[in-house]
Amino acid sequence: MSINIKYATNNFLEKSSELLTIALAFFIPLSTSIAGILLPLAAVCGLFTQRFHNTLALLLRTPWIKTALFLFVLFGIAISYSSAPFSDALHTLVKYSRLLLMVLLIPSFSNRLCRKYAILGFLTAITITLILSYLQFFGVPHLPHQYGQAAIFKDRIQTNFLMAFSFYLFFQIFIDLMLSKAHRPLKYFRLRQVVLLTLCMLTFSNILFLSDGRSGYIIFSLLVLLLGWQKIKWRGILSASIFLTLTLSIAFILSDNFHDRMLLVNQDIKSYQQGNSKTSVGLRLAFIKNSAKLIAKHPLVGTGTGSYAINPHNEYLNIGVQLGLPATFILLLLFYLQWRDSERLPTQYKEIAQAVILAIGIGCLGNSWLMDTTEGHFYAMFMALCFAAHPRYYFTSKLKFLKSANDPY
Repeated sequence: MSINIKYATNNFLEKSSELLTIALAFFIPLSTSIAGILLPLAAVCGLFTQRFHNTLALLLRTPWIKTALFLFVLFGIAISYSSAPFSDALHTLVKYSRLLLMVLLIPSFSNRLCRKYAILGFLTAITITLILSYLQFFGVPHLPHQYGQAAIFKDRIQTNFLMAFSFYLFFQIFIDLMLSKAHRPLKYFRLRQVVLLTLCMLTFSNILFLSDGRSGYIIFSLLVLLLGWQKIKWRGILSASIFLTLTLSIAFILSDNFHDRMLLVNQDIKSYQQGNSKTSVGLRLAFIKNSAKLIAKHPLVGTGTGSYAINPHNEYLNIGVQLGLPATFILLLLFYLQWRDSERLPTQYKEIAQAVILAIGIGCLGNSWLMDTTEGHFYAMFMALCFAAHPRYYFTSKLKFLKSANDPY
Protein backbone atom coordinates (compact mmCIF):
# COMPACT_ATOMS: atom_id res chain seq x y z
CA MET A 1 0.00 0.00 0.00
CA SER A 2 2.77 2.42 0.98
CA ILE A 3 4.62 1.59 -2.25
CA ASN A 4 1.52 2.48 -4.27
CA ILE A 5 1.12 5.77 -2.41
CA LYS A 6 4.78 6.60 -2.96
CA TYR A 7 4.50 5.78 -6.66
CA ALA A 8 1.32 7.81 -7.05
CA THR A 9 2.85 10.80 -5.25
CA ASN A 10 5.98 10.67 -7.38
CA ASN A 11 3.92 10.37 -10.57
CA PHE A 12 1.76 13.32 -9.50
CA LEU A 13 4.81 15.49 -8.80
CA GLU A 14 6.44 14.54 -12.11
CA LYS A 15 3.34 15.39 -14.11
CA SER A 16 2.82 18.59 -12.11
CA SER A 17 6.38 19.75 -12.73
CA GLU A 18 6.02 19.05 -16.46
CA LEU A 19 2.73 20.96 -16.71
CA LEU A 20 4.17 23.85 -14.72
CA THR A 21 7.22 24.10 -16.98
CA ILE A 22 5.00 24.15 -20.08
CA ALA A 23 2.87 26.87 -18.46
CA LEU A 24 6.05 28.76 -17.56
CA ALA A 25 7.18 28.74 -21.20
CA PHE A 26 3.78 30.08 -22.25
CA PHE A 27 3.63 32.87 -19.67
CA ILE A 28 7.21 34.18 -19.92
CA PRO A 29 6.27 36.49 -22.83
CA LEU A 30 2.87 37.35 -21.34
CA SER A 31 3.04 37.90 -17.58
CA THR A 32 5.96 38.66 -15.29
CA SER A 33 4.01 37.91 -12.11
CA ILE A 34 2.63 34.55 -13.26
CA ALA A 35 6.01 33.42 -14.62
CA GLY A 36 7.56 34.46 -11.30
CA ILE A 37 5.20 32.07 -9.51
CA LEU A 38 5.47 29.19 -11.98
CA LEU A 39 9.28 28.99 -12.06
CA PRO A 40 9.84 28.21 -8.36
CA LEU A 41 6.72 26.00 -8.25
CA ALA A 42 7.96 23.89 -11.15
CA ALA A 43 11.43 23.66 -9.58
CA VAL A 44 10.07 22.64 -6.16
CA CYS A 45 7.77 19.99 -7.65
CA GLY A 46 10.67 18.57 -9.62
CA LEU A 47 12.95 18.66 -6.58
CA PHE A 48 10.88 16.02 -4.76
CA THR A 49 10.59 13.58 -7.67
CA GLN A 50 12.49 10.35 -8.02
CA ARG A 51 13.87 11.44 -11.38
CA PHE A 52 15.63 14.40 -9.69
CA HIS A 53 17.27 12.16 -7.11
CA ASN A 54 18.24 9.67 -9.82
CA THR A 55 20.08 12.34 -11.78
CA LEU A 56 21.41 14.55 -8.96
CA ALA A 57 24.89 13.02 -9.03
CA LEU A 58 25.08 13.51 -12.80
CA LEU A 59 23.95 17.12 -12.50
CA LEU A 60 26.56 17.91 -9.87
CA ARG A 61 29.31 16.48 -12.07
CA THR A 62 28.42 18.77 -14.98
CA PRO A 63 30.95 21.64 -15.21
CA TRP A 64 28.53 24.41 -16.22
CA ILE A 65 26.05 23.40 -13.53
CA LYS A 66 28.76 23.51 -10.84
CA THR A 67 29.75 26.95 -12.14
CA ALA A 68 26.17 28.27 -12.03
CA LEU A 69 25.65 26.96 -8.50
CA PHE A 70 28.99 28.40 -7.38
CA LEU A 71 28.04 31.83 -8.71
CA PHE A 72 24.74 31.65 -6.82
CA VAL A 73 26.58 30.63 -3.64
CA LEU A 74 28.83 33.68 -4.04
CA PHE A 75 25.74 35.89 -4.05
CA GLY A 76 24.62 34.18 -0.84
CA ILE A 77 28.01 34.68 0.83
CA ALA A 78 28.19 38.32 -0.29
CA ILE A 79 25.07 39.13 1.73
CA SER A 80 27.27 38.85 4.85
CA TYR A 81 29.37 41.89 3.93
CA SER A 82 26.94 43.83 1.76
CA SER A 83 26.66 47.57 2.26
CA ALA A 84 22.96 47.32 1.36
CA PRO A 85 20.14 46.78 3.88
CA PHE A 86 19.49 43.09 4.46
CA SER A 87 16.07 43.27 2.75
CA ASP A 88 17.64 44.72 -0.42
CA ALA A 89 20.41 42.13 -0.39
CA LEU A 90 17.91 39.31 0.05
CA HIS A 91 15.76 40.71 -2.76
CA THR A 92 18.76 40.67 -5.08
CA LEU A 93 19.63 37.11 -4.05
CA VAL A 94 16.10 36.04 -4.97
CA LYS A 95 16.57 37.58 -8.43
CA TYR A 96 19.73 35.56 -9.01
CA SER A 97 18.17 32.41 -7.59
CA ARG A 98 17.32 31.61 -11.21
CA LEU A 99 20.88 30.26 -11.40
CA LEU A 100 19.73 27.58 -8.95
CA LEU A 101 16.22 27.10 -10.31
CA MET A 102 17.65 26.60 -13.80
CA VAL A 103 19.40 23.47 -12.53
CA LEU A 104 16.35 22.18 -10.65
CA LEU A 105 14.23 22.45 -13.82
CA ILE A 106 16.37 20.09 -15.89
CA PRO A 107 14.76 16.80 -14.75
CA SER A 108 11.28 18.22 -15.43
CA PHE A 109 12.22 18.61 -19.10
CA SER A 110 13.56 15.05 -19.43
CA ASN A 111 10.32 14.08 -21.17
CA ARG A 112 10.61 14.81 -24.91
CA LEU A 113 6.93 15.74 -25.12
CA CYS A 114 7.35 18.24 -22.30
CA ARG A 115 10.16 19.96 -24.23
CA LYS A 116 8.12 19.95 -27.41
CA TYR A 117 5.04 21.49 -25.78
CA ALA A 118 7.12 24.05 -23.89
CA ILE A 119 8.60 25.33 -27.18
CA LEU A 120 5.14 25.35 -28.75
CA GLY A 121 3.74 27.14 -25.70
CA PHE A 122 6.40 29.84 -25.90
CA LEU A 123 5.83 30.35 -29.63
CA THR A 124 2.06 30.40 -29.12
CA ALA A 125 2.41 33.23 -26.61
CA ILE A 126 4.67 35.08 -29.05
CA THR A 127 2.10 34.60 -31.82
CA ILE A 128 -0.59 36.09 -29.58
CA THR A 129 1.69 39.05 -28.87
CA LEU A 130 2.46 39.36 -32.57
CA ILE A 131 -1.22 39.46 -33.58
CA LEU A 132 -2.12 41.99 -30.89
CA SER A 133 0.82 44.22 -31.78
CA TYR A 134 -0.32 44.43 -35.40
CA LEU A 135 -3.89 45.12 -34.29
CA GLN A 136 -2.56 47.87 -32.04
CA PHE A 137 -0.50 49.30 -34.91
CA PHE A 138 -3.56 49.44 -37.17
CA GLY A 139 -5.55 51.33 -34.56
CA VAL A 140 -7.81 48.69 -33.04
CA PRO A 141 -9.12 50.28 -29.80
CA HIS A 142 -8.84 49.03 -26.22
CA LEU A 143 -5.40 47.42 -26.64
CA PRO A 144 -2.61 48.20 -24.14
CA HIS A 145 -0.39 51.19 -24.99
CA GLN A 146 1.49 51.71 -21.74
CA TYR A 147 4.61 49.98 -23.10
CA GLY A 148 4.59 51.79 -26.43
CA GLN A 149 4.10 50.69 -30.01
CA ALA A 150 4.25 46.93 -30.69
CA ALA A 151 4.83 46.24 -26.98
CA ILE A 152 1.69 44.65 -25.56
CA PHE A 153 2.70 42.69 -22.47
CA LYS A 154 6.33 43.79 -21.93
CA ASP A 155 8.41 46.91 -22.52
CA ARG A 156 10.02 47.52 -25.90
CA ILE A 157 13.41 46.06 -24.95
CA GLN A 158 11.94 42.81 -23.66
CA THR A 159 9.38 42.54 -26.47
CA ASN A 160 11.84 43.07 -29.30
CA PHE A 161 14.32 40.66 -27.71
CA LEU A 162 11.66 37.95 -27.46
CA MET A 163 10.57 38.68 -31.03
CA ALA A 164 14.16 38.39 -32.27
CA PHE A 165 14.62 35.03 -30.60
CA SER A 166 11.22 33.84 -31.83
CA PHE A 167 12.18 34.73 -35.41
CA TYR A 168 15.21 32.49 -34.94
CA LEU A 169 13.02 29.64 -33.64
CA PHE A 170 10.37 30.00 -36.36
CA PHE A 171 13.00 30.08 -39.09
CA GLN A 172 15.01 27.23 -37.59
CA ILE A 173 11.96 24.97 -37.49
CA PHE A 174 10.99 26.03 -41.02
CA ILE A 175 14.46 25.24 -42.40
CA ASP A 176 14.58 21.87 -40.62
CA LEU A 177 11.17 20.93 -42.02
CA MET A 178 12.18 21.92 -45.54
CA LEU A 179 15.47 20.03 -45.30
CA SER A 180 13.62 16.94 -44.11
CA LYS A 181 11.44 17.16 -47.25
CA ALA A 182 14.34 18.01 -49.57
CA HIS A 183 14.26 14.63 -51.29
CA ARG A 184 10.50 14.72 -51.78
CA PRO A 185 8.25 16.53 -54.29
CA LEU A 186 7.21 20.16 -53.75
CA LYS A 187 3.74 18.99 -52.75
CA TYR A 188 5.14 18.43 -49.26
CA PHE A 189 5.29 22.21 -48.82
CA ARG A 190 2.13 22.04 -46.76
CA LEU A 191 0.16 24.15 -44.33
CA ARG A 192 2.67 23.89 -41.47
CA GLN A 193 5.48 25.28 -43.61
CA VAL A 194 3.23 28.05 -44.95
CA VAL A 195 2.24 29.04 -41.41
CA LEU A 196 5.86 29.04 -40.23
CA LEU A 197 7.03 31.13 -43.19
CA THR A 198 4.20 33.60 -42.59
CA LEU A 199 5.13 33.88 -38.91
CA CYS A 200 8.77 34.46 -39.90
CA MET A 201 7.75 37.34 -42.17
CA LEU A 202 5.40 38.87 -39.60
CA THR A 203 7.99 38.60 -36.82
CA PHE A 204 10.70 40.06 -39.06
CA SER A 205 8.47 43.04 -39.95
CA ASN A 206 7.52 43.52 -36.31
CA ILE A 207 11.16 43.66 -35.23
CA LEU A 208 12.37 46.17 -37.83
CA PHE A 209 9.27 48.21 -38.69
CA LEU A 210 6.99 48.26 -35.66
CA SER A 211 9.31 48.04 -32.66
CA ASP A 212 12.03 50.47 -31.60
CA GLY A 213 13.99 48.22 -29.22
CA ARG A 214 17.63 48.51 -30.25
CA SER A 215 18.71 45.46 -28.26
CA GLY A 216 16.29 43.46 -30.38
CA TYR A 217 17.86 44.78 -33.59
CA ILE A 218 21.29 43.61 -32.46
CA ILE A 219 20.11 40.20 -31.21
CA PHE A 220 18.11 39.67 -34.41
CA SER A 221 21.18 40.33 -36.58
CA LEU A 222 23.44 38.07 -34.51
CA LEU A 223 20.94 35.22 -34.47
CA VAL A 224 20.49 35.38 -38.24
CA LEU A 225 24.26 35.07 -38.63
CA LEU A 226 24.36 32.23 -36.09
CA LEU A 227 21.60 30.33 -37.85
CA GLY A 228 23.43 30.69 -41.16
CA TRP A 229 26.58 29.27 -39.56
CA GLN A 230 24.69 26.44 -37.87
CA LYS A 231 23.07 25.28 -41.10
CA ILE A 232 25.73 25.66 -43.78
CA LYS A 233 28.78 27.16 -42.04
CA TRP A 234 30.65 29.85 -44.02
CA ARG A 235 28.20 29.77 -46.91
CA GLY A 236 25.49 30.40 -44.36
CA ILE A 237 27.41 33.33 -42.88
CA LEU A 238 27.76 34.82 -46.36
CA SER A 239 24.08 34.31 -47.18
CA ALA A 240 23.02 35.73 -43.82
CA SER A 241 25.30 38.76 -44.28
CA ILE A 242 23.77 39.51 -47.68
CA PHE A 243 20.28 39.08 -46.24
CA LEU A 244 21.02 41.42 -43.33
CA THR A 245 22.69 44.04 -45.54
CA LEU A 246 19.64 44.18 -47.79
CA THR A 247 16.96 44.03 -45.10
CA LEU A 248 18.61 46.46 -42.68
CA SER A 249 19.24 48.92 -45.52
CA ILE A 250 15.60 48.72 -46.56
CA ALA A 251 14.52 49.14 -42.93
CA PHE A 252 16.79 52.18 -42.53
CA ILE A 253 15.12 53.78 -45.57
CA LEU A 254 11.51 52.77 -44.99
CA SER A 255 11.15 52.33 -41.22
CA ASP A 256 10.96 55.54 -39.19
CA ASN A 257 11.45 53.58 -35.97
CA PHE A 258 14.58 51.81 -37.15
CA HIS A 259 15.98 54.91 -38.87
CA ASP A 260 15.43 57.22 -35.89
CA ARG A 261 16.74 54.75 -33.29
CA MET A 262 19.93 54.17 -35.27
CA LEU A 263 20.59 57.89 -35.77
CA LEU A 264 19.85 58.50 -32.10
CA VAL A 265 22.86 56.41 -31.08
CA ASN A 266 25.24 58.88 -32.73
CA GLN A 267 23.36 61.84 -31.28
CA ASP A 268 23.46 60.35 -27.78
CA ILE A 269 27.22 59.80 -28.03
CA LYS A 270 27.78 63.41 -29.13
CA SER A 271 25.57 64.65 -26.28
CA TYR A 272 27.56 62.58 -23.80
CA GLN A 273 30.82 64.01 -25.10
CA GLN A 274 29.35 67.47 -24.55
CA GLY A 275 28.52 66.66 -20.93
CA ASN A 276 24.92 65.49 -21.26
CA SER A 277 24.54 61.95 -19.97
CA LYS A 278 20.74 62.01 -19.68
CA THR A 279 20.17 59.92 -22.79
CA SER A 280 19.84 56.18 -23.30
CA VAL A 281 23.40 55.72 -24.57
CA GLY A 282 24.75 58.47 -22.31
CA LEU A 283 23.41 56.81 -19.18
CA ARG A 284 24.98 53.50 -20.18
CA LEU A 285 28.34 55.16 -20.79
CA ALA A 286 28.08 56.90 -17.41
CA PHE A 287 27.22 53.58 -15.75
CA ILE A 288 30.34 52.00 -17.28
CA LYS A 289 32.52 54.82 -15.96
CA ASN A 290 31.01 54.78 -12.46
CA SER A 291 31.01 50.98 -12.27
CA ALA A 292 34.68 50.84 -13.19
CA LYS A 293 35.46 53.21 -10.31
CA LEU A 294 33.49 51.07 -7.85
CA ILE A 295 35.13 47.87 -9.04
CA ALA A 296 38.56 49.47 -8.72
CA LYS A 297 37.87 50.13 -5.02
CA HIS A 298 36.81 46.53 -4.30
CA PRO A 299 38.17 44.43 -7.17
CA LEU A 300 38.25 41.01 -5.47
CA VAL A 301 35.04 40.65 -3.48
CA GLY A 302 32.96 43.68 -4.46
CA THR A 303 30.65 45.60 -2.18
CA GLY A 304 28.17 42.81 -1.54
CA THR A 305 24.88 41.44 -2.84
CA GLY A 306 22.33 44.17 -3.55
CA SER A 307 24.86 46.95 -2.93
CA TYR A 308 24.48 48.45 -6.40
CA ALA A 309 21.41 50.61 -5.84
CA ILE A 310 20.95 51.33 -9.53
CA ASN A 311 20.64 49.07 -12.53
CA PRO A 312 23.84 49.70 -14.55
CA HIS A 313 22.34 48.07 -17.66
CA ASN A 314 25.35 45.78 -17.94
CA GLU A 315 25.27 42.41 -16.21
CA TYR A 316 29.04 42.01 -16.20
CA LEU A 317 29.52 45.33 -14.42
CA ASN A 318 26.55 44.64 -12.15
CA ILE A 319 28.10 41.42 -10.91
CA GLY A 320 31.61 42.94 -10.84
CA VAL A 321 30.52 45.71 -8.49
CA GLN A 322 28.64 43.35 -6.16
CA LEU A 323 30.96 40.33 -6.13
CA GLY A 324 34.22 41.54 -7.66
CA LEU A 325 36.01 40.89 -10.93
CA PRO A 326 36.52 37.13 -10.29
CA ALA A 327 32.73 36.70 -10.31
CA THR A 328 32.50 38.46 -13.66
CA PHE A 329 34.97 35.95 -15.07
CA ILE A 330 32.93 33.14 -13.51
CA LEU A 331 29.88 34.38 -15.43
CA LEU A 332 31.88 34.40 -18.66
CA LEU A 333 33.11 30.90 -17.79
CA LEU A 334 29.50 29.79 -17.30
CA PHE A 335 28.56 30.96 -20.79
CA TYR A 336 31.66 29.31 -22.26
CA LEU A 337 31.00 25.96 -20.55
CA GLN A 338 27.36 25.98 -21.62
CA TRP A 339 28.40 26.65 -25.21
CA ARG A 340 31.02 23.88 -25.08
CA ASP A 341 28.64 21.35 -23.53
CA SER A 342 25.90 22.25 -26.02
CA GLU A 343 27.98 20.50 -28.69
CA ARG A 344 26.98 17.17 -27.09
CA LEU A 345 23.24 17.82 -27.45
CA PRO A 346 20.96 16.62 -30.25
CA THR A 347 21.22 19.05 -33.18
CA GLN A 348 18.07 21.11 -32.67
CA TYR A 349 18.70 21.57 -28.96
CA LYS A 350 22.36 22.37 -29.54
CA GLU A 351 21.35 25.13 -31.94
CA ILE A 352 18.72 26.56 -29.60
CA ALA A 353 21.07 26.48 -26.61
CA GLN A 354 23.76 28.32 -28.56
CA ALA A 355 21.22 30.92 -29.70
CA VAL A 356 20.15 31.51 -26.09
CA ILE A 357 23.76 31.81 -24.87
CA LEU A 358 24.68 34.22 -27.67
CA ALA A 359 21.55 36.34 -27.18
CA ILE A 360 21.87 36.57 -23.41
CA GLY A 361 25.65 36.92 -23.41
CA ILE A 362 25.59 39.84 -25.87
CA GLY A 363 22.45 41.33 -24.35
CA CYS A 364 24.17 41.46 -20.95
CA LEU A 365 26.57 44.05 -22.38
CA GLY A 366 23.74 46.60 -22.55
CA ASN A 367 21.31 45.21 -19.99
CA SER A 368 21.32 43.32 -16.68
CA TRP A 369 19.51 40.35 -18.15
CA LEU A 370 20.25 37.75 -15.50
CA MET A 371 18.83 40.09 -12.88
CA ASP A 372 15.90 41.27 -15.01
CA THR A 373 12.85 39.07 -14.54
CA THR A 374 11.69 38.29 -18.08
CA GLU A 375 15.13 37.65 -19.55
CA GLY A 376 16.24 35.79 -16.41
CA HIS A 377 13.24 33.44 -16.61
CA PHE A 378 13.80 33.02 -20.34
CA TYR A 379 17.46 32.06 -19.82
CA ALA A 380 16.72 29.62 -16.98
CA MET A 381 13.86 27.93 -18.80
CA PHE A 382 15.57 27.46 -22.16
CA MET A 383 18.87 26.31 -20.67
CA ALA A 384 17.06 23.67 -18.62
CA LEU A 385 14.98 22.64 -21.62
CA CYS A 386 17.94 22.25 -23.97
CA PHE A 387 20.31 20.48 -21.61
CA ALA A 388 17.60 18.08 -20.46
CA ALA A 389 17.87 16.64 -23.98
CA HIS A 390 21.35 15.33 -23.21
CA PRO A 391 21.24 11.51 -23.40
CA ARG A 392 22.64 11.08 -19.90
CA TYR A 393 19.59 12.83 -18.42
CA TYR A 394 17.09 10.47 -20.03
CA PHE A 395 15.30 8.14 -17.66
CA THR A 396 14.40 4.52 -18.29
CA SER A 397 10.77 5.12 -17.38
CA LYS A 398 10.53 7.82 -20.04
CA LEU A 399 12.28 6.12 -22.94
CA LYS A 400 8.94 5.20 -24.49
CA PHE A 401 8.37 8.89 -25.24
CA LEU A 402 11.66 9.27 -27.10
CA LYS A 403 10.57 8.41 -30.61
CA SER A 404 13.44 10.42 -32.04
CA ALA A 405 16.09 12.25 -30.06
CA ASN A 406 16.61 14.60 -33.00
CA ASP A 407 12.97 15.65 -33.38
CA PRO A 408 11.85 17.96 -30.56
CA TYR A 409 9.08 19.44 -32.68
